[in-house]
Amino acid sequence: MPDSSVLAGIAPAPLTPADCNLQDFPFMPVDIARLFNSEFHARADDAQWRAAVTLWLKAYHQVPAASVPDDDIALARLAEFGRDIRGWKRVREVALYGWIKCSDGRLYHRMVAAKALEAWIEKLAQRRKSGAGNAKRWGAEFDPAAIDDQIRSSLESLKELDPASRTLLRKHALLPPGDSSGDAARTPTGNPTGTPEDIPQGSQGTGTGTGTEKGQGLINTGTSGTSSSSPAEDLAGPVDNPPAEPPDCPHLEILALWREVLPAMPQHDPKKWHKTRREHLQTRWRETAVEKGWRFKEQGLLYFRKLFAYVGQSRFLTGRVQSRDPNKPAFVIELEWLILPSNWAKVHEGKYHAED
Repeated sequence: MPDSSVLAGIAPAPLTPADCNLQDFPFMPVDIARLFNSEFHARADDAQWRAAVTLWLKAYHQVPAASVPDDDIALARLAEFGRDIRGWKRVREVALYGWIKCSDGRLYHRMVAAKALEAWIEKLAQRRKSGAGNAKRWGAEFDPAAIDDQIRSSLESLKELDPASRTLLRKHALLPPGDSSGDAARTPTGNPTGTPEDIPQGSQGTGTGTGTEKGQGLINTGTSGTSSSSPAEDLAGPVDNPPAEPPDCPHLEILALWREVLPAMPQHDPKKWHKTRREHLQTRWRETAVEKGWRFKEQGLLYFRKLFAYVGQSRFLTGRVQSRDPNKPAFVIELEWLILPSNWAKVHEGKYHAED
């Protein structure tokens, strides 16, 4: 969780709309695989785990949904510690893993916010449907424009939090015909040009991959169809006024993100993430931080999350394209391979996202 003083004056906007109210939704979906492959699950003890999951569930019914007050007394009660503030503070650091403080002064959790937005979009769509039905029944007028604007805005927010969300694939059923909001970028058609260069020893193998074959692109490819700008472009501070020093590279958190977003891909033992690997990741982080003007690490982590989701959309990188050599298994990406300079550039250029 970012320190409040660090984020003073530069905190991000709330992750869900101010009127996002899901108190009439008794169930909150949980991504089981992501939870049990997460860094949080690996670190938390029983008390910390129980407190964190309790906060996720309670946050779903807060207003705005996916948020909680930045106040230890309120957090202790929400986490079922009652008046035991001392007990709450013993688990606080890990229980608040993944939460960020936003400009409204409340704490938000990214994945809870993504699930909340999915439910909120469905609620808005049902509200529009009911309004149109009632208007038809009673011969009254009904203007869905305001609801459409809410759905459109929520889809854009969801695309930033979870580019692989299935709700985004239903965009055309949620908005008026011809509306382009929430569209995923499309890449050129064709077969991969070949096996990527500089494959680390032992990086080939089998894998099923994660994510969909089509989705939000990382860059504007200049091809026909809907294009998309860099996923973190809107999160970057002004490039002409960058911070004096970029935030430090959070190696362990990036490894955890890789495990969370791409659990089927080869994983690296954090204890063995040293020397050359650390240098390459530190360099890629610093280069991008300077280019995008990141002022705090959460901006960088959000960029890497979107990058990993984009990797998951590539059939080639995730082992879903058969090797041209029948004696060799399909190529499967590793984080160590991705952060090599030439490979990093090619992935960002969409070289391995051509559809076959």
